[in-house]
Amino acid sequence: MLLKLSEHISNCLERAAHADERALQSTDSASRSDNELLAQSWRHLARSYQFVESLGRFLSETDDSKKSILPPQMPAVVEQEPADPESRPIIRRSRVKHEASFQDRLLKAHKTRASRPPGYLQGPGAIACF
Repeated sequence: MLLKLSEHISNCLERAAHADERALQSTDSASRSDNELLAQSWRHLARSYQFVESLGRFLSETDDSKKSILPPQMPAVVEQEPADPESRPIIRRSRVKHEASFQDRLLKAHKTRASRPPGYLQGPGAIACF
């Protein structure tokens, strides 16, 4: 996989160089800016491939180091399949039944707050927001 990415990276950089050359040789500004943008896009794609390549190296090194760090009995635990979600009990909470709808409760709370005098503090240690 890494070999393929290296080929992609060099291909992108070659294309970026060709686009830069075309930008330098173009006579009109629209063509020049198009080629410069194209070169920039090819370089961005090359950087993306480089990132994927470095990430692949990091993950393979991490995987190798995990095997050497773990005590002999741990790889069996690490490589176990995760537990089936259906084997765990489902915890259900009882639902609260309200007399009024959610919208009615919101309107009531808004009316209560709106009817209070300015600077009204509710409860001990309340902070006034003006």
